[in-house]
Amino acid sequence: MQKSKYFLYLLIIIFSIMQMGLESPPAPPIRAAQGQGTVGLDFSSSGNNQQIALFIITCNDTPGAFEVKFEFTNACQFKCDRHGGAIPMTDLIWNHISGNLGTGLTEPADNDAFHHRTAGGTVYEWIPQGIGQKTETVNYILELKATWSTPIRMLYGFYYETINATVIAQ
Repeated sequence: MQKSKYFLYLLIIIFSIMQMGLESPPAPPIRAAQGQGTVGLDFSSSGNNQQIALFIITCNDTPGAFEVKFEFTNACQFKCDRHGGAIPMTDLIWNHISGNLGTGLTEPADNDAFHHRTAGGTVYEWIPQGIGQKTETVNYILELKATWSTPIRMLYGFYYETINATVIAQ
């Protein structure tokens, strides 16, 4: 009788511990895009697929889907505040470098960001395709590569394009 009593207590303790684990809150959602721009681009001649930025994407919002919204402050132009000049990009593509895209998602077949911007040319939305994210997207690194024509009379000054990236759950 004594052994069965201890066995019953043990079962109650194990059941309680398992219930505490099941009732713990889920991890807080992480939707992050960290960016790093390139400094020192050579504008003395045309540029062809030159890396201008890297972004690290992390999203643990499962199950579900997400998109990354890239906002270009200068509408895909390298601008100079000193004299008001601008060097327009003629092409902009993204390229996956490293990291894991969540299971259930696939990269879009077309990586042309330049021709898929919204009206006004200030926003590009990258939306992974698939049946929905089943596992986390972790340290997924995208690079943006730009092309521009040879600038004329615009070689002095600091040229820049500011790109803000935001991860949005769908």
